[in-house]
Amino acid sequence: MSSAVFALLIRSLRVDARSRGPHLARVCLLIAIYFAIIQVQSTVAFFGAPGLRLFGSLVWLNVTFLTLMGIGAFSSTITEEKEEDSLGLLQMAGISRWGLLLGKMSGPLMQALLLVAVQYPITLLSVTFGGVSHVQVQAAYIALTGYLLMLAGVGTFCSTVSHNSRSASRLMVLLLAVYFAIPWAISTWLTSPAAKGLTPIARSVLDGLQSMSVFTQISTALTTGRAESAWSLHAISNPLIGAIGLLLSSWLFEHCANRPRIEPISRGLLARRSGRWRWFSPGRPRTNALLWQGFHFSAGGVAGLLIRLSCYVALFVACWVLNQGSTMLSSYEWFCILMIYALPFDASLLVARALQDEVRGQTIPSLIMLPRSVASTVYSKLGGALIGLAPGVMCLVIAVIGSGILLEMVNSNGTGRSAIFYLWPTILLLPHLTAVISLTVRWGAVPLAIGALYALMMVEQVLLAMFFTWGLGFASAEPLLMVMGLVNLLLCVACHLETLRRFRKLAER
Repeated sequence: MSSAVFALLIRSLRVDARSRGPHLARVCLLIAIYFAIIQVQSTVAFFGAPGLRLFGSLVWLNVTFLTLMGIGAFSSTITEEKEEDSLGLLQMAGISRWGLLLGKMSGPLMQALLLVAVQYPITLLSVTFGGVSHVQVQAAYIALTGYLLMLAGVGTFCSTVSHNSRSASRLMVLLLAVYFAIPWAISTWLTSPAAKGLTPIARSVLDGLQSMSVFTQISTALTTGRAESAWSLHAISNPLIGAIGLLLSSWLFEHCANRPRIEPISRGLLARRSGRWRWFSPGRPRTNALLWQGFHFSAGGVAGLLIRLSCYVALFVACWVLNQGSTMLSSYEWFCILMIYALPFDASLLVARALQDEVRGQTIPSLIMLPRSVASTVYSKLGGALIGLAPGVMCLVIAVIGSGILLEMVNSNGTGRSAIFYLWPTILLLPHLTAVISLTVRWGAVPLAIGALYALMMVEQVLLAMFFTWGLGFASAEPLLMVMGLVNLLLCVACHLETLRRFRKLAER
C-alpha cells in the first residue's frame, strides 16, 4: 500500500508543479499577505496593537483559503477519477482502497500544510509589532492544522460517495454549513435568557460543542492577553472528525466505486412525464430551447424553485428563532445580511453548472453551429439557469421592505448611497468571475471565484486605508466608494466579454 500511496502522491505533486493554477493560487495568497501588511502599516497611527491586527488578518485569510481549498480540491480527489473512467483501471493495477484514498488525499494535504507552514515566519512579525504572544501564534496554527485535517477527511468522504465533482462540492458545502451553524446557534442560544436554567453538565457539553468550531478557537486565540495552553478540544475533535470521514470513505468505497459512470449532463431534479411526479416534468421546449434547457437542467425546474424557496424560508425562521431577545438587529436585518452572501453564492453555482455541463459534455461546438450569435446562445443558457434565483430575490425584497434598511441607507447621507453603489457591483462580480473561470478549469470554479473576489476586496480595503492615511485630498469615503464601485462594474463588463471570447475559443478547438 505504501508504494501506491507514494506513487499517487508523486504524480499529484508533479501535475500541480506543471500546472498554472496552483502557482497562481500561491501568488495570490502571497499578494494578499503583502496587502495585509500594508494595511496594518497604514492604520498603525489610528489603532492600537498592530501586531494583533496583522496576525488576525493573516489567520482569517488562511481560514478562508483553506475552506475554499477544501471545497475545491479535497472534494474532487476521487470524483476526478470517476469522471475520467480511470478508477477501475487503478483498481485493476492492484491498488487497494486505502492506497487510493490516502494517495489521492495526500497530495492536496501536503500542499496545504506547506502553505500554512511557510507562513509561520511571516506571522512572527506580528509578535515583533506587539500585541501578540507566542502562545497565541501556536494556538492559531494548531487550530488551522486541525481544521485542515478535518477538511481533508470530510472532503475525501464527499468525493467517495458522490457521482461527480459538482455533487461532492455541494455535499461539502452542506456539511461545512452544518459545521459552522451548530456552534453559532449554540453560542447565540447560550446568551439568551432561555439558557439560564441549564445544568452545569449541559452547559459544559454545549461549551465543548461550541469550541469545536475553528471560528471559536481562533477567536479565543486572538483574545488580547491570552495565557492559556495552545492545545484545546478543537485540536482533538477536528482531526477525529477527519479520521471518521476517512473511515467511512474506506467502508463505502467498494459500493460507490462500482457505480456505473453517469452522463456529463444529468436530469437532476426533473421527473418523467408519466408517474407520480409528472407535474415536475419539463415538458417540451417552446420558442427558446436554450432558455428552457438552462431553467430545467441547470436550475432544477419547478422542483428547484420550491427547494430554494423552502431553504430561504427556513433561513428566515432560523434568524427569527435565534434572534429572540436580541436588541442589536431585527430578524429582517439578519436575514438581509445573510442573503447578501447566500444569493451571489447560489447564482455562482447556477452559472457554473450551466457552463461546465457544456464543457464536460463537449457540446459547445454543436451549440456554436446554431443559427444564432454566440452572445444569444450564452445569455439564453445563463438566463434560464438564473431563473432559479427568483425565490431568493423575492425573499430578499420582502426582507428589505420589512426592515426598512434600504430607506435608512439612502436617506442617511451620501456615504450610505455610495455604499449601496459599491455593494451591488461587488455582489454581481462573483457570478461574473465564476462564468469566466468555469470555461477555464474543470472543477472548483466557485471557490476560485470567491477567492479572487476576496483578494480584490482586500486590495480595495488597503487602498481605502492608504487614501485616508496619506490624505490625498479625500475628506470622506464617499468618492472612493463610488470609484471602487465603478471599477467593479467595469470588471463585470470585462467578464462578459471574456466569457464570450472563451466560449468561442472552446468551440473552435
